[in-house]
Amino acid sequence: MFFLAIYRYFNLLNLDVVAGAVICSMAFARLLDVEVSWAALSLLGFTIWSIYTFDRLMDGRYKKDALQSDRHRFHNRRGSLLSWLLVACILFSAILLFFIPPTTVLWGATLACGVLAYLATIHLLKIKWLVHKEVVIATIYTLGVMLAPLSIYQGDYGTSFLLCGVIFFTIVLYNLLVFSMYDEDFDSKSDLPSLVTVLGKKPVNTLLHILSVFLIVSILLGYINYVNPVFIVFFFMSTVLIIIHRYAHHHFFQLNYRFIGDAVFLLPVVLL
Repeated sequence: MFFLAIYRYFNLLNLDVVAGAVICSMAFARLLDVEVSWAALSLLGFTIWSIYTFDRLMDGRYKKDALQSDRHRFHNRRGSLLSWLLVACILFSAILLFFIPPTTVLWGATLACGVLAYLATIHLLKIKWLVHKEVVIATIYTLGVMLAPLSIYQGDYGTSFLLCGVIFFTIVLYNLLVFSMYDEDFDSKSDLPSLVTVLGKKPVNTLLHILSVFLIVSILLGYINYVNPVFIVFFFMSTVLIIIHRYAHHHFFQLNYRFIGDAVFLLPVVLL
């Protein structure tokens, strides 16, 4: 129980998401056999934390407390402290740029423009397109995780690595869609568009079934052809998410789906 209480705050602060992103980036670096600098990994962690924290703080400003989730209420009540930490995080990230290879900085700046455009359309222009919550976030997260190792890799990527990238993106997308299934009532009341609130649960359920079959088949084919342990890790990550989706009616998963879903991205630590 003590561990769960500690992890709850770890999750509310988005630190498990940060840890998962850094671990996954290191796993992709190991896959490409490149050495990603401590500065690049630190910058990835600070960037992920800044994006998530900024998004939570902005959401909290425009919603009544009754319509906020636990993580939104947490950021709203500690908004002043988190805002100062956010500023410090951004300043420290700017310093880290001087310790990162120029190619990585260029790639990162390009992705950052996309992230800023995404945040601007949501919080400034109030444009909430259908694909924002799932597809765009899955794309940004995947590119962010793979950016540092890809930017310094000099060889050919190969079919194995490209397959790993597609599988990882699908896992991230599956994770976000499952979260949207659980959050349907909250998103509807809070006027937050998602594939579930727009299309309904049945079409998204069908999509999740298709994605689950794609994941299992592609992972098995990948392991048979390349015998790489990364596919075993992908299998366990996918299996956990499929279980969360399959047993969404279970009280345990209704209470802990976000903790478990975010913790899935810590599993690649076994590859390091």
